[in-house]
Amino acid sequence: MHTVDFLIVAIPLLAVLYVGFKSRKYMHGVSDFLAAGRVARRYVMAISTGEVMIGLISLVAVVESYYACGFAVNFWYNVLMPISTLMALTGYCFYRYRETRVLTMGQFLEMRYSRNFRFVASTFQVISGILNYAIFPSVGARFFIYFMDLPHKLHICGVTVSTYALVMILCLAVSLSIIFMGGQVSIMVTDCLQGLISYPIYALLVGFIIWRFSLLGEMVPTLANRVTGESFLNPYETYNLRKFNLFYLFVGVVSMFVNRMGMGSSSGYSAAARSPHEQKMGVLLGSWRDGFSSIMLILLTVAGITYLNHPDFRQEAREVRTQLCGKVADDVLAQENPDEVRALRTRLAAVSPQLTDAEGKLIRLSQSHNPDKLYTDLVSGAVAESGWNPKGAQKFRTIYHQMLLPSALKHMLPIGILGLFCAMMVFMMVSTDTTYM
Repeated sequence: MHTVDFLIVAIPLLAVLYVGFKSRKYMHGVSDFLAAGRVARRYVMAISTGEVMIGLISLVAVVESYYACGFAVNFWYNVLMPISTLMALTGYCFYRYRETRVLTMGQFLEMRYSRNFRFVASTFQVISGILNYAIFPSVGARFFIYFMDLPHKLHICGVTVSTYALVMILCLAVSLSIIFMGGQVSIMVTDCLQGLISYPIYALLVGFIIWRFSLLGEMVPTLANRVTGESFLNPYETYNLRKFNLFYLFVGVVSMFVNRMGMGSSSGYSAAARSPHEQKMGVLLGSWRDGFSSIMLILLTVAGITYLNHPDFRQEAREVRTQLCGKVADDVLAQENPDEVRALRTRLAAVSPQLTDAEGKLIRLSQSHNPDKLYTDLVSGAVAESGWNPKGAQKFRTIYHQMLLPSALKHMLPIGILGLFCAMMVFMMVSTDTTYM
């Protein structure tokens, strides 16, 4: 990243921290700390909750699923959007919850059942919450290490420090500082500000992608270049997909009802609105904001898929994969024989995926035959041949697929736009971390 990009990230983040610091004067008691004094109106609710819902870890997971299975599977999920709209219109769960005038879900459970029940439920919630949230800082730290091309180790005053741990501590420190400034008051104010700053970033990213790539010449041919049964576009040809398939969507639909208001992280927002009606309108207006972020997210993924799998960008894609494989190998296989790891990196750099046949036509890709599998299979074979820890191959595949599209975006985006995208990811991480914690 260029110095300009770092400044673009630092200045808005400092502005957000300053606004969070100034919001302390509005926190006067327990109700302010837990539920922002119940004074939030619909537009603040719409922007702040929308910023929370699309976190950094969500973006990484969504782009990974899109890259693996395309957009056809999600067609069936979109068919069920009227159900979620109806739930929002009726105030499902929210109205009854607000009638009790409680500040937290734990208070509601004690009021409805007993103190012992609240204690047991809180114990399970804390344990499950820690297990659920534990991966958030991990994915966030790894994203910034790979996206900013930071070294895995830093030497500070003669002491070797893990960059992974250092970045994780820094990210958590930013989120905790906002929480301690004013509780839910500072969280909602900073989330709302981050959401407002993100709007123009969405527009700039979408404009750049439309300018950079040809829709009919590059994007559509790349998405359509899949074998039968693994279509990225046709929702009736997804029966051979083994990742993020229809069962994955079915589980998501069931969770819409079963887990409604079940997340402990939503407790502050569930009680922060001025009235149940403002809560409902905030959810409905937030769906419009989700539409803008969804368009940006889909276009980013399409651009990444095109950049990595279209012949026009063959050399750039090879450079992305080679650099990513080398960085992941240094991260995952650092404890192995250095000479053998260097030899593996040389073999990875020599891989040259074929995207066209002898006649110049695109080779149809699948989950079992694609450029990325050449790299992951090579690493798996090297791990087996060298007698290394077999978990290294699995960890390599996991990190490789998680960081593939972010690494492609790092090469694809120009100076300035790259900094804006990084700033947006910082906002997504901070807003989600503060709410969950």
